[in-house]
Amino acid sequence: MAAITCAWFGFGIAITVLGPTIQPIRESFDLAMGETGLILLVGPPAYMAASLISGRMSDVHGRKVFVIGGLLIMALGSLTLASAPSWPQAILGSTIMSLGFGLLDAPLCALIVDISGDNSSSTMNYTQAGFAAGAVLGPILTGLLLESAANWRLVYTLLALCAAIIAPLFIWSPTPSIGANLTPIPIRQIPKTLFRPRLFSLSIILALYIGLELNLSLWLPSFMEMTFNSSRDISAWSVSFFWLGSGLGRLIMGYAAKRSDNYYLLSLCMCGGGLACLAISISASAVTALIGIIVAGILIGGVFPIVISLAVSDNRNLAGTITSAMMIVASIAAATVPPAGGPIAELSNMRIVLALGVPLGLVGATIALYVKKHQLY
Repeated sequence: MAAITCAWFGFGIAITVLGPTIQPIRESFDLAMGETGLILLVGPPAYMAASLISGRMSDVHGRKVFVIGGLLIMALGSLTLASAPSWPQAILGSTIMSLGFGLLDAPLCALIVDISGDNSSSTMNYTQAGFAAGAVLGPILTGLLLESAANWRLVYTLLALCAAIIAPLFIWSPTPSIGANLTPIPIRQIPKTLFRPRLFSLSIILALYIGLELNLSLWLPSFMEMTFNSSRDISAWSVSFFWLGSGLGRLIMGYAAKRSDNYYLLSLCMCGGGLACLAISISASAVTALIGIIVAGILIGGVFPIVISLAVSDNRNLAGTITSAMMIVASIAAATVPPAGGPIAELSNMRIVLALGVPLGLVGATIALYVKKHQLY
């Protein structure tokens, strides 16, 4: 479990450094806000392509090779972005990073299911506290580096080093032999499984959550800087406040998942997260916004682990395939909601961008209650 937690830690850092560095990258290449959104747009398709491969293949060949490969490709993408002399090469680096994310994400989730069995919801919440820890630390270090006049390129160089250090941990870590106790169903049966009402509904909830989470974590620094004229380090730390709340939320949900109905927990998290987005968007000061950001993190922190655990509970021999397929559906939200923030900010203001999370959370809560009430299968 230590290697898994470290991998989530590195993943958490990688996911959260982009938001605080958007403004420095934009200034470095002299881009308009609308153009800057392109770096958020190229990631999801690359992630989807890699995830499509890694999920099914890890069910057959094991998780370890894809986790190691994902971390190393993430490091390569970070170095490419760090050394980019032009905007197109920066886009290429971001794309390569997203390929690494896609190779890593589904097999890492499936590995937890392999190890923890029936306790996967609770275990995934606890191990993903490592993700939250990395997501807290990433923006803080980024803010300190940027405020000390260090170039944003150093941030991505250090990220590459972090990923390269974590990858070898899995070489010596024992992992379950997938082929020894699980037999993946034939490929032709996968679509029938994935389009069952319950799995499809959970995929939609996951997509709504990803749209809400990424919209917050990627645009919070710009929101704080442009709305409250916060310094660049404080703006970057706003993301850490969010992930600090998320880490607390995952610890709380790790405890609650064993003792409560997970569908009701899911509905509560999504509804609360949407309302917290509303509170942030109408905040009168930076202090109240930061309080709302922590609350939002606590409320939505357990959504991802709970959704994945519910989805694979009856399909453990397809843990990698189901996780990757659900994440591909979720990537649609990642490809639409955060990139829309740039044009919306130009047409109105950053408060409207943050408020995009309100309908996402409320719709997700409604779907979770519908699945529970009608016992969808």
